[in-house]
Amino acid sequence: MGDKKEFKEALSGKKVPLLTLDQKWHQLFERNGKPIRVQRLEDKIKGLLTKQARANQKYQDLKKLKNTLMDNIVLNMKGTEENQGDTVSAKRLEEDRRLIDEINGKIAACEKELDEIPEKIDELNRTLMLETMDYCYREMKSNAEQIKFLSDWLARTRREIKKNVVIKQNREIMNRQLYAYMHDIFGADVIDIFDLKYHSPGGDFDDDPEEKE
Repeated sequence: MGDKKEFKEALSGKKVPLLTLDQKWHQLFERNGKPIRVQRLEDKIKGLLTKQARANQKYQDLKKLKNTLMDNIVLNMKGTEENQGDTVSAKRLEEDRRLIDEINGKIAACEKELDEIPEKIDELNRTLMLETMDYCYREMKSNAEQIKFLSDWLARTRREIKKNVVIKQNREIMNRQLYAYMHDIFGADVIDIFDLKYHSPGGDFDDDPEEKE
């Protein structure tokens, strides 16, 4: 955690995009899926975004309702002024004022919530960034180790192939030489008899089985 704290301090003031809304961020985890810690942080951020949207909608609704009540107060005030002793208008005026006081309290609570949520989202988003970086660099390290292993294997394999090609060519030359000497020593008639027992007619020892397939 000490390292992450240092990273947070170093990144203080740096703008970090909201990762859960970035499609490329999701693509980082397509191969292996998201680690549990990343999933939990993502869920918390999604929850706060939903909460923020609801609080914002509630705030807008309360503002509209307050404006409606303010219009009612103006009408009821005119009613009480024009009709002295109009108890109905007076009661409506009193009720509207009470509702406005109640709405003001709810609006203040919404404003407080809407001020706090972005800070919470930013904090979680920065933690999610650190978890994402940790995951990506671990993946790259693992890939680098695999790349080195495969590079070494390919280098060894190429050397083996080159060596075996030379050995194969030498064996083919030896077979041709042996067969030629046998022909010279024993003659074609004798060799043909032995070809029938030991190999194909004509002593075709240098044929490559892979080329025949």
